[in-house]
Amino acid sequence: MRQFIAESLFVATRQLRHRGRQAGPMLAGVGVAIVLMFMQLGFRNSLYESAVGVPRAVSADLFVTNALYESMTVVPPWFPRSTLHRISAIDGVATARPLYVQAVDVSSPSKGVKMGSWMLAYDLRQPVFLAADINQAADLLKLPNAVLLDSRSRFEYQTVVARVRNGETPSLTLPQGSATLSPYLIVAGLFTQGPTFFADGLMITSDLNYYRWMQTPLDRLSLGLVTLDPATDPQEMKQRIQTAVGDGLRVLTRQEFLDQERNFFATRTPIGTIFNFGLLVGMVVGVVFISQVLQGIVEVNIREYAVLSTMGYRESFLGMIVLEISLIVAVVTFIPSFALSVLLYHLAANATTLPLAMTVESAVTVFGAVLCMGVLASLIAMRKLKKSNPLDLFS
Repeated sequence: MRQFIAESLFVATRQLRHRGRQAGPMLAGVGVAIVLMFMQLGFRNSLYESAVGVPRAVSADLFVTNALYESMTVVPPWFPRSTLHRISAIDGVATARPLYVQAVDVSSPSKGVKMGSWMLAYDLRQPVFLAADINQAADLLKLPNAVLLDSRSRFEYQTVVARVRNGETPSLTLPQGSATLSPYLIVAGLFTQGPTFFADGLMITSDLNYYRWMQTPLDRLSLGLVTLDPATDPQEMKQRIQTAVGDGLRVLTRQEFLDQERNFFATRTPIGTIFNFGLLVGMVVGVVFISQVLQGIVEVNIREYAVLSTMGYRESFLGMIVLEISLIVAVVTFIPSFALSVLLYHLAANATTLPLAMTVESAVTVFGAVLCMGVLASLIAMRKLKKSNPLDLFS
């Protein structure tokens, strides 16, 4: 078996080397297809990571939502705050804290350009965030109309971020329909989180300021964040709390909540489908280009294959040659494509401030797809060999 592979590999490398220059454009096409797959996978993963960025930033073992809840990006339907008091009375529950979520448009008084943002509000007496920079700046939110702004918000907000870093406290207006006087926000400080696909910026404020701007009763919660005593089992507590609150609400573990946010974008939004479709298109393009390389090599060496057949080499030997050529093409084009994709990830991350980074999982996924491309292309190329009659190839 080892000799069989060695002989076929020797023939495969010689034929590929002989065909190298002519196959250059096709190899470039394979590389483009691999880069396309990397970019589609990278943006898809970035979408999923940005979707769970905020849930990961809060301290909670269990999440309580309205039964009609879909995603934090779709303004969550509210439920009564009194529910948290009932949950707090259950043995094993350490805390049950409210979180308010609202999508808002703000504008700079100097430019008047509307900028989308995601606003989170909480009771300052019950901290909910894990990040130290948010907790350290929480006292600033005691000021009327004060907000903290994500320093990694998109380009539209960077002028405001720069002013805050220079010691200023810039204000933003909160347009409200036909109101003559719009409420204003004071950007009192910064924190670091990162933007999402669905909002240009992220702001955090107190529940009192939230009520002042939105005129939404604080009894109407978006999410309930439950922390448990260390000795408790989250799954068991989930069932107990679910029984206590009834079917009108849902109780999810931390991992279940994160999975739900990812799945919403993967299955319920067009953008998730587009990225998955782009990944498939990249793979199809790669198969086509590798098939073209193999077809050229097979056509040039078809007489040699016929000679090998008449010498007693089986079809499996010829198939191994074609397979090895396709895998060599796939691996050789993968390496520079991987390097180029890392560079493009870096450039795209700097331009969008999205969580776009090469991961081992992404590299392994694309490499596996590239190997599959090679196998599929070799199967297509073998059809020509199977249809060929060795005696006719010398005429």
